[in-house]
Amino acid sequence: MLSILLLASISMAAQDIQGFVCRQMQEYPKLRLLDIYKSCFQDYMGAEHLVRNRQMVKEYLDEELSTTSLDDLQAWFYEPCGTDSNYYRVSIGGIKEDIFSEDLLLDAFIRSANSEGRPSVDSWSDRWHRMVAAIDEMNLNLPNYQNDKNFIDSVLAAGKYAISHSKEYRDAYHPHYRIVERGIFEKEIKPFILKALSSRIQTTELIRTSQSWDGVELPDYLQGRPELVAMKYVFPPGQKLGWHHHVAMNFGVLTQGELTIIGLDGKTKVVHEGEAVVEMVGTVHHGENRGTKPVVLYMFYLSQKDMPLAVPDTIVTEE
Repeated sequence: MLSILLLASISMAAQDIQGFVCRQMQEYPKLRLLDIYKSCFQDYMGAEHLVRNRQMVKEYLDEELSTTSLDDLQAWFYEPCGTDSNYYRVSIGGIKEDIFSEDLLLDAFIRSANSEGRPSVDSWSDRWHRMVAAIDEMNLNLPNYQNDKNFIDSVLAAGKYAISHSKEYRDAYHPHYRIVERGIFEKEIKPFILKALSSRIQTTELIRTSQSWDGVELPDYLQGRPELVAMKYVFPPGQKLGWHHHVAMNFGVLTQGELTIIGLDGKTKVVHEGEAVVEMVGTVHHGENRGTKPVVLYMFYLSQKDMPLAVPDTIVTEE
């Protein structure tokens, strides 16, 4: 039983690692194995070295702030490291946008770097080799993959662990951050970021109505247990949908293209990109993509279990 649990634990760890790598590749398409390794060792080991001279560290941060523009920085103010998020990368952009002070980030960084209980390089080396074995199984087409593996092995064999981001990563993403331990970050820095972000949230009411798009009053809600359904539809140019009607109320938002809806009585509605629409209920109609690009439509149904989202109407035929 113990061996089964151990195998399950290893398998889950491999899934966690591979999921992390996939997310990193989506966020940073130009990264190399060096950059994956760096995030992972930061997650496990924290900052790259102890900080003994606060003034020197402050001067370096001052120079970085003075020579970096907001356009150079990633859009995020913080990013968790590795698979376990024991440490966070905190962008200096938070200082440049007056979200938190330079002293706050500097003190958080120094305390994180000088915290007791740093794991040994040997323990990190063992952990990394388990991680890279899981990454090997993904058969990634990362540039310089084998060379990066060999370089990392040579660093670890020398009793070290810290490396720099790859040139490709630096050129594409301009990383400017400090590593902060999770507890310090969540207690002392994150609240300032969340407060700033909350003031930037923009809300736009797309629609509020008790009528479908043709001006007919909507029916009362269905009786019984509800089943809410969200659907994404993609209609290529020239696509014509068959005549149909809906039993349940539904509405949606068109995020790309233009959709023309035609009622049996000849009424027509053109839904443009970014607009919301409330569909007819119980009335026969159909839709067409008369545009030149695919229509992307998200629809939300206030339905019930086993109720069809649309009922085809075979009586009406298209010309």
